[in-house]
Amino acid sequence: MSERRLHLAGWALFVVCAVCYLAAAWRAADPWSVVGSVIFLAGCIAFLIPLLRAPEDEAASPGPDGEG
Repeated sequence: MSERRLHLAGWALFVVCAVCYLAAAWRAADPWSVVGSVIFLAGCIAFLIPLLRAPEDEAASPGPDGEG
């Protein structure tokens, strides 16, 4: 498994975790936990965005020798 796929899998698990925390916070009617869970979920998504765009960027950027 490539490093990129492992990163994607790890961040996907963090997103699942954030959604579970959000559901638990919502059920407990704890506004601070809901806010914290939403912020955590947004942070996870922010880290996922570059990983999901990586194949296009890698193909378009020149390699170390200037070709590509």
